[in-house]
Amino acid sequence: MEDKIDTTGMTVISNSDELLDYVVKQLKNNFDKEKEDNPYFYLDNKELSDIKEYLKVNDRIHYVQIFNEFLKKQSIYFYNVYFENKLYFNFLIYFKSIHFECCLFNGDMDFNNKIKLYKTKHKLVGKKTFIKKSQIPCLDIKSINIDKLIINSCVFKGRFILNNLNSKSINCIKTVFHKKVELKKSKINKINLIDTNFNGIIDTYGSKFNKFYCEKCIFQKFAAFEGCEFGREECLFDPVVFKYSTFLNFVTFRNSKFYSGLNLDFANFDGEVNFLNININDKGTTKETYRVIKSYFDQAKNYIEANKYFAKEKNKHMQSLDYFSTHFFEKLILHLNKCISNFGQSYMRPLLLMILYAVLVKKMKRLYHEAFFQSICPSFNPYIRDIINCFNGLVEEITPIKIFSTGNMAIFHVLNYIIFASLTWQLIVAVKRHTKR
Repeated sequence: MEDKIDTTGMTVISNSDELLDYVVKQLKNNFDKEKEDNPYFYLDNKELSDIKEYLKVNDRIHYVQIFNEFLKKQSIYFYNVYFENKLYFNFLIYFKSIHFECCLFNGDMDFNNKIKLYKTKHKLVGKKTFIKKSQIPCLDIKSINIDKLIINSCVFKGRFILNNLNSKSINCIKTVFHKKVELKKSKINKINLIDTNFNGIIDTYGSKFNKFYCEKCIFQKFAAFEGCEFGREECLFDPVVFKYSTFLNFVTFRNSKFYSGLNLDFANFDGEVNFLNININDKGTTKETYRVIKSYFDQAKNYIEANKYFAKEKNKHMQSLDYFSTHFFEKLILHLNKCISNFGQSYMRPLLLMILYAVLVKKMKRLYHEAFFQSICPSFNPYIRDIINCFNGLVEEITPIKIFSTGNMAIFHVLNYIIFASLTWQLIVAVKRHTKR
């Protein structure tokens, strides 16, 4: 059974007329100031009803210019309001910013419904504007412009639909959405989701966000961030962050692009996650993020993609180590691994290195037989020979193999085996990872 709603002390809005009355009441406070700033602007209390009718006109192109400029300067505040039924908020898109604080929405909140458009004719007589209207067929809103939208400590029991939005800023704080949230095909400069619960589906398909930050949010059901673009190619902002946020169901980031990087260090995933065909800027992405992505590709048995992010994870780990510390040899090995095969992602590199090294050894062997090295600095030859003989003595205790038929060069034979064995192993690992890891 649904919990009884306590609306004590709240302003109750049940229909569109009451919603318009609430907005017009706020606009009235700004009329006097507008008269002072704009000599061609004239409104009095008698014409408040005209403003109400004017707000019902949902075709921005045919708006009276004076009213239009006035509305674009206004901010509308809804505080401690209970919206009893499903309402359409189309006219709010013409204001500078919208603030919802401590509000309760019992029905759907829809900015994208099919609406009645009106052709508007106007004429100026002195300082007054007269409006006449004639109804034309219903059409869909193609795009919505809201400069700033703030939702603070609100509860939405119905759907929240705000598609095709152009906005500079959206802040959603300590809010609960009980049903589906749609924010599709929108362009938003900055969005902050703080301490907000999404109990229904959230769908942001095809939207573009220059800055995206999510902290302490819970996503109860399917969360779709498919085909989205985060950041801009020409200007890198902060990475996309899901900090202390929990996803309790399936999440998909398929075909999304993270131009500013992605940070999942503090994100919690209880269900499956789809990262297929994502594009991530390495600069703003962390090692833990790559590990999370790799793990979910492993779970989906997509080993090719998992290997790709395994290499990215290893590269980030290598970058975090310092040569001038106890991690010197670990970083050296990782660096060699990256140069030789990119952590098992390239089988052509070790193959080409093996061929080049074989050619080099062949060349060195010929030069040795021609006594080329002995002729470089003859005075140092006795000392070099003593050093080589010392190492040869140590090597012969391990293996009696000699590398060249002329002279005692066992040390170079052993080094040769080590290099070829390392390149062969890198080649085997790379081939294996291109088939199955």
